[in-house]
Amino acid sequence: MNMSETKDTATAGETGESKEFSPITTQEDLDRVITGRLERERKKFADYDDLKAAKAELDKIRESQKTDAEKQAEALKAQQTALAAAQSEAALARAALKHGLSEEDLELIAGGTPDEIEAKAAKLAARLGNKSPLPVVGNAAKVPNTHAQSSVADTARRLFGNND
Repeated sequence: MNMSETKDTATAGETGESKEFSPITTQEDLDRVITGRLERERKKFADYDDLKAAKAELDKIRESQKTDAEKQAEALKAQQTALAAAQSEAALARAALKHGLSEEDLELIAGGTPDEIEAKAAKLAARLGNKSPLPVVGNAAKVPNTHAQSSVADTARRLFGNND
C-alpha cells in the first residue's frame, strides 16, 4: 500500500465509507465526498461566531475601561496643574506681603518652588530697600495708607479744632 492509498483510506474511514479506495466516477460521488469534507471542516469552526461575538464584547469592555482610566488620568493631571498654580500664587502672595513688594514686582519673582520665590522676593526687597510690607497682591484687600489718613486727620483737626 502506498502513501496515497493510506491517505485515501483514512479519509474514507472518517466518512464512514469502506476502508478500500474507490475512485470517484460520478458527480454524485464527488458531491458526497466534498459535502462530507465541508461538514467536518465546519464542525471545527462551529463556535467561531460565538467566539467572535465574545471577543467583540471583551474588546468593548476593555475599551470602555481604558477610556475611563484615560479620563481619570486627565482629570488628575488637571487637578495637579490647578493645585500647582494655586500653590505658586499663594507663595507669591506670602512673599509679597512679607517683603513689601508691589504687584508689578511679582513678575520678577514668579516661577519656581515656594522656597525659590521666597529667596527671589528677599533679594528684590533688599535691592529696593523695602522696609514695610505693601500687600498689593491680586484681589487681596489693600491696607489703608496710614500716612495719608493721619495727614488728612491732622489737617482737619487744625482747621476745625481738636475734636477727638
